[in-house]
Amino acid sequence: MRKYWKTVAVFFLALVPRIYQLGFDVINIDASSWKERTYNFMGLFFQGRFGDMAITHHPGVTLMWLGGAAMKIFRGVYYFVQGTTAPDTHSIYLWTHFAQKLPIALVTSLFVVFVYLSVKKLFDEKIALVAAVLLALEPFFLAHSRVFHLDALLTVFMCSSVLSLLLFLQNWNRKWLIASGILGGLALLTKSTALFLIPFAVLVSAAFPNPSGLKSVTRRVFPAAVWLLVITATFVVVWPSMWVQPLNTLKLYFSGITTEATSTAPAFFATSRHYIFGQLTYDPGWYYYPLVLLFRLSPLVFIFGVVGVLWVVVNFLKRRKTSIPLFLTLYFLFFTLMSALPAKKLDRYILPILPFFCILAAYGLTKTFEWFKIKKFLVSVVIVFTVFTGFTVFTLHPDYGFHFSPLFGGIQTGLQFDSDYWWGEGYKKVADYLNQKEGAENLVVAILDFRSFEPFFDGVTRDLGAEYDTPSDYWIRSPRKKYEGFEFEQVIRVGGYPLWGVYKKVENSK
Repeated sequence: MRKYWKTVAVFFLALVPRIYQLGFDVINIDASSWKERTYNFMGLFFQGRFGDMAITHHPGVTLMWLGGAAMKIFRGVYYFVQGTTAPDTHSIYLWTHFAQKLPIALVTSLFVVFVYLSVKKLFDEKIALVAAVLLALEPFFLAHSRVFHLDALLTVFMCSSVLSLLLFLQNWNRKWLIASGILGGLALLTKSTALFLIPFAVLVSAAFPNPSGLKSVTRRVFPAAVWLLVITATFVVVWPSMWVQPLNTLKLYFSGITTEATSTAPAFFATSRHYIFGQLTYDPGWYYYPLVLLFRLSPLVFIFGVVGVLWVVVNFLKRRKTSIPLFLTLYFLFFTLMSALPAKKLDRYILPILPFFCILAAYGLTKTFEWFKIKKFLVSVVIVFTVFTGFTVFTLHPDYGFHFSPLFGGIQTGLQFDSDYWWGEGYKKVADYLNQKEGAENLVVAILDFRSFEPFFDGVTRDLGAEYDTPSDYWIRSPRKKYEGFEFEQVIRVGGYPLWGVYKKVENSK
């Protein structure tokens, strides 16, 4: 056991902040859409209607399998323990929410362990451990590891596929080639963004230094063919719609790519509009994702990620040879460039570069300390980072999605950069405040995106939407405004930022 204590420690470092109060924390605003798709997906499977299991172009197959299986297990356990089917109550909803998000938390935690083990083989023990600690506690990744959505799973499968491919090219062990293909297939089944893996894998395979005795083109082409075959087989086997209607399924799959890449209608991008420092735009341009990294990443990861990239460039210019750090840098640069091309942009779309940026940060941190001959302080810096980030995570809990780098102004400045960012943060705290009131079960509260609030609240929830005359006892709105017929009662803060105002209806107001 002593041999594996670091691996176990890395796993629990990643797992604990991902499962603490999971399910009773945040309900992302599109969770209801994915839950509905999941219910339909599983229902169609058990009805044998495989051709109808192409639910959406995303396609979100891995999320629906994981969430659907977790839901079935929860309801089965509930029936076994209680002797009756689970009722449709807020409490059961939250427990189901926990069950459906638990696989995502477990998969992302195991991924952090895989990063540690694979980087140890590709680099060394020191860089691997630092990279794992950085990734385990990175708030941006942590936030998406705790919501019922695609981007954390996409990140896991894409990055694991690339790391497995690099391990194969390093030691020519076929198990890593098969693993890379399976993981690549799962990435494609999660989101079509993963098509990026195909040209990138071709680039890496062509540029990777030749192992001894493997100079012929044939020996290069054969593994590539096997890799593509495994990806294709995984894609077909795991998505039942491909069994009976492959052409229609693929048509749906690629329709989303063409639509999002070519559509110019503002209505299509209504859910991704941005107010960049007060200016409304539907396409922020090439600068958007660099600013996302600047505001969203923790200071240590951002600073030394950039330093790591600079070290890679300097080493390449000196030696003119490819290397593992160079391939990770190319992935980071090319994926960022690809993400900048479509008009539709959301900060979470850049998440698949984050693990490699953490590895480059660990590489940059280690190289810099070695260059300054202060290696003995590296452990101290990592410990300080762990404590500081842990404190940041604690103060934000459970609203990790509201982390913005303190290096560049924190939440206040981060929301000025992109003021439309919000995913259900703060609603649990609002509900906790209102639930403490006497007769809370009889209160009527009007709130935006009510599905993200309703399961937390004991009373009645109404959708405020664009209507301002909804009959209600309370409104939950911005604390920086006044509303006719309502008086301000309480401010709800997230990470010290005044996010929501609780407004009580004035008696005798119409």
